[in-house]
Amino acid sequence: MFYNQGLNRQVEVEDINGKLMPAITIFSMAINYMRKHLMDALKKEVSDMIKQSDVMFVLTVPAIWNDASKQFMREVAIAVSYSDLATFNLIPLIERRVWHSHR
Repeated sequence: MFYNQGLNRQVEVEDINGKLMPAITIFSMAINYMRKHLMDALKKEVSDMIKQSDVMFVLTVPAIWNDASKQFMREVAIAVSYSDLATFNLIPLIERRVWHSHR
């Protein structure tokens, strides 16, 4: 799917029952679930006082993905950010080491 030049926000994914749903919705829901799970674990294991604004979320994508796929993930990150006021940064995987060393 990520190597498909036509990947965009209109792409739909079919579930096992044949129902179509926008891929951007599926990806946003999955990332949002992981974000919520992380925040719950941090609050439980570290401190109840930790806030979402204390955490920076970074999505990495393989550098070999085409521009359409990278744009799709940017839009997913924006959708999650707007829906839950989380901040997501999207960094191509090959650039992650450089970014990490400059934090």
